[in-house]
Amino acid sequence: MVRNVRGLKNVFVWLSFMVCFFFVSKSYGQIPPPPGVTPPLITTPTPTASPSATPTSTPFSTTAMVAAGGSHSLYLNEAGEIKAWGDNSKGQLGIGTTKSTNTPTELTIETSFGIITAGASHSLAIDADGNVYAWGDYSKEQLGTSTTTINTPTPIKIDELTEIKAVDAGKEHSLALSEEDGSIWAWGGNSAGQLGNGTTTASNKPVRPEVENGVTFSAIAAGGLHSVALASDNSIWTWGSNSFGQLGTTTASNKPVKLEVKDGGKVVTFSAIAAGRLHTLALDNEGYVW
Repeated sequence: MVRNVRGLKNVFVWLSFMVCFFFVSKSYGQIPPPPGVTPPLITTPTPTASPSATPTSTPFSTTAMVAAGGSHSLYLNEAGEIKAWGDNSKGQLGIGTTKSTNTPTELTIETSFGIITAGASHSLAIDADGNVYAWGDYSKEQLGTSTTTINTPTPIKIDELTEIKAVDAGKEHSLALSEEDGSIWAWGGNSAGQLGNGTTTASNKPVRPEVENGVTFSAIAAGGLHSVALASDNSIWTWGSNSFGQLGTTTASNKPVKLEVKDGGKVVTFSAIAAGRLHTLALDNEGYVW
């Protein structure tokens, strides 16, 4: 069931002012301490240094970005460089080793990036040309390559994907959105049908979720074992695990299903989506959260 969270309006806030806050766990060094200081567990927001907001020529982002994974953190600066810190037992930092660190460490790859995302224990990034790179945990084939290395500490280009404008990393699967035609690619673990291709078989290569002809998308979100997409007509499609009602339907599905959401008899349209491990959020066009 999809429910409107009454009283929550216009609560989606972008970090465009470029002050980043880190909070909750630092058990793997996700929150970098000041030099020479070992802070206690931090459970309230703590500001870090504020980078400049000077626009760049990247087609994806004119500001810096941050991404929080299961136990690791990523930061993308205005120059297209990525720094990572936290748990690195699966190589999810992309720094060439599997040694964890509480110090932001730059990835040594001669590529300028525009978008980053962090999953449970793997990471994805889009470069300035729309190519996708992946690194970290490969136990569920979530890197989208044919590598035989379970822990991959160096970014690998996914050759099948070009002209990609968005990516998202879930617990053990990944999604990408095409700039060219608004179609979706999915790869990795598929035990709950989260790839949306009508099967529950994992895939180490990007596959297409099975959607109706003519349907295109503008946004994607990868959850724990489910996926969410925002269509160009502002409707929401979901697929994968529904063990906690995270699809907004009464049953699970290994293919995308369009949600029919009404409020007082009026069809609700949406402008933004987000997927957690076991739940989903959406922002409608009137500013209300569901």
